[in-house]
Amino acid sequence: MAVDFMVKGLDDLQKDIEELISKYPDETNAKMKQIGKEFTKDCNSQMPPSYKKGKRPIPKSWKVTVDEERHVATQTYIKNTAPHFHLVENGHKKWINGVDTGGTVPGKHYAEKTSHEYEEKFPDEIEAFLDEMLKGNKL
Repeated sequence: MAVDFMVKGLDDLQKDIEELISKYPDETNAKMKQIGKEFTKDCNSQMPPSYKKGKRPIPKSWKVTVDEERHVATQTYIKNTAPHFHLVENGHKKWINGVDTGGTVPGKHYAEKTSHEYEEKFPDEIEAFLDEMLKGNKL
């Protein structure tokens, strides 16, 4: 006994998938850059107002770039170019007029604390982004 059947709608599904594939890199890069900027805002919100002043303020020295060369996975690089950021983040020895006083200033670890918050927050944001993207393309 043979059964014949015809599947309809696969052409529409294929078009939707092709459209999604063509939009995916651009939308993903934009989302990753947005999340990187949110990270810098969250990190800046933990800092005291004194870091927002001066010649090279830490909150204004963030650089967010998205690696667009790799098409397998998108990576976002977040860097602070303030010359004293690493001293605030990791701590340093106390020096007064070129003399080591023997004391140390502990690191504040603002970026580290924010990154731990994003370990839980990031997957949820990406999942919501992917759900929205798939629904927008009827998948």
